[in-house]
Amino acid sequence: MISAVSSDKIDFNPKWTFVKSRAKWAVDFNNQDPAMQPVILPYTWNADDIETSKTFLVDFETLAVIAGEWTVSFDHNWGGPKSVLFPELMDWTQHSDEGIKYYSGAAVYKKIFTCESESQESKKYFLLLASVKYVSITEVKINGIDKGIVWTSPFRVEISEELQKGENTLKINL
Repeated sequence: MISAVSSDKIDFNPKWTFVKSRAKWAVDFNNQDPAMQPVILPYTWNADDIETSKTFLVDFETLAVIAGEWTVSFDHNWGGPKSVLFPELMDWTQHSDEGIKYYSGAAVYKKIFTCESESQESKKYFLLLASVKYVSITEVKINGIDKGIVWTSPFRVEISEELQKGENTLKINL
């Protein structure tokens, strides 16, 4: 059972119930219906809140911005071009190529970037995918090492062990 104060209850179907509230959730795992399992989603799904919220953001020092050209590969079977060089990150719907502009499917972004300094053992290093806004699931690899999947804002992964001085290869699967 999930209870909340001042909530709106929305029944999706007989097996699902969604309760919207800004109150803290009280979850009673001992007295719940045995056929039900609680799912707690601690993140906002509102795009405006994601942009302005400091709830999950810590003040980080920006060491570098990974800008410039990206190689983007699309699934040709779904109507996209095989591989395109984007001069910078951009909204697909603004692209002149109709195969990109109207594409709906997975894509892989690849970027080789240079890290000018050695990482310090006493510090943790994170990759913040600030341009990822309306994507459900993003898989991140750095230097061939799978860093897992991020699916909620702030789309951030720790890369302390993988980041190396010199050339690094970043792959982002959307």
